[in-house]
Amino acid sequence: MTSKPSQKIPLGRLEKVDWRTCWNEEDAEFTVWLAQAENIKLLGELIGRKLEVVPHGQFNLLTTDILCHDPAIDGWVLIKSQLEMTDITTHLGQILADMASLQAATIIWIAGTFTPEHQARLKWLNQITLPEFHFLGLEIELWRIGELVAPKFSLVVQPTDWKTGNRRIPINLRKR
Repeated sequence: MTSKPSQKIPLGRLEKVDWRTCWNEEDAEFTVWLAQAENIKLLGELIGRKLEVVPHGQFNLLTTDILCHDPAIDGWVLIKSQLEMTDITTHLGQILADMASLQAATIIWIAGTFTPEHQARLKWLNQITLPEFHFLGLEIELWRIGELVAPKFSLVVQPTDWKTGNRRIPINLRKR
C-alpha cells in the first residue's frame, strides 16, 4: 500500500540572492547589519562562541569593522567584512596590524568568496601561530524562500583545534 504525500506544510524553493539586493554599501549597510546583536549571535553560534560587540571608537584601528569580546577566552575578536571576493592586498595586512594593536586572539574575516590562495594563507597562519591565536574565514550568501531572505554563513577556514575548544590564553593577551 502506498501512502499519500502530506500537504500540511507547503514547501518553498530556495533561490540564491545577490547581496546588493539587501545592502548597497559594504561599510555603511552590511557592517551595520552584522554588528546588530541578533546577527552577531548568529555568527557566534556558527563558530561556537558568544560574541559581545564593543564600540571601538576609542581604539586606533585601521580596518576592523567590528570589535567583539569573547568571554570564554576573555579576549578580543576582530571582524573584517568584505562582501566581494577576498582581497589580500590591503585587508589581511591591516587586520594583522589591528590584531597587534589590541593583542587580539581571534580574527574573523567574512567575504562573499574566499579564493583558494587566501584560504591557504589563513590556514598557514593557523599552523604557524601559537594555539591561542585563531584565524577564521567565513563566506556569506543570501538565500530567498518566497519573500523572505536569509543569510547563510559557511566556515571555510578554522584552526585545526577549533572543534576541541582550546581556549587557553596567556596573560598578556587578556582584554585590557
